[in-house]
Amino acid sequence: MARRDRWDRHPEDSFVRGTYSIIDFFMLHKTLCAGVLAVVFGVGLGALAYWNHMRSFNESAFAAFESAKGAEDYRNVVDIYPGSVVEPMALFYRGRKLLDAKQYDEATAAFSTFISDYPTHMMAPSAFALMGMILEQQKKFEEAVESYRALVERYPASYVAPFVLLSTGGCDEKLGKPEDAKKAYEKIITDYPESSWKKEAEERMGKLKRSS
Repeated sequence: MARRDRWDRHPEDSFVRGTYSIIDFFMLHKTLCAGVLAVVFGVGLGALAYWNHMRSFNESAFAAFESAKGAEDYRNVVDIYPGSVVEPMALFYRGRKLLDAKQYDEATAAFSTFISDYPTHMMAPSAFALMGMILEQQKKFEEAVESYRALVERYPASYVAPFVLLSTGGCDEKLGKPEDAKKAYEKIITDYPESSWKKEAEERMGKLKRSS
């Protein structure tokens, strides 16, 4: 009696019978199975090749970022390595370098692009704050206040939010709006009681109350 016949007469041995069924399927569909295996193998090779490419791409991007010194160097990182792990920080640092050089319009454009492309990045609130600071340095206090308020609404839990509120109050004071300034300082005191800017807000609030 053939071995397979013996297994067929023992229904409790489902594992062996299942194995023979699989063998039968492969024997009947050799071409199909070979094609499937080829596709799986090809996909695996493609994924490995892509992973190696991205690793090399990001390593080169990181090296370029590390050696960058000026705004144009960071711009080159952004242009040459789009989508790399360092692209967002290269864009942010480009804005900082432009700000340091007092190229305010270009810096604002860089920060605006950063916020638009990476709104959830940890540095997005800082980029937003720097845009407000540029407006403040240009003595565009009303626009600065609008920018600062938009930041607090968008990133209320950000570490820069209380600082931005302090700047908002300062701009309101310069605009001759002490009541609006008080609201900004009060928000720091009530909403950010653990902030290092709370004491400064309390001091400014006291001065405004004494002068009113």
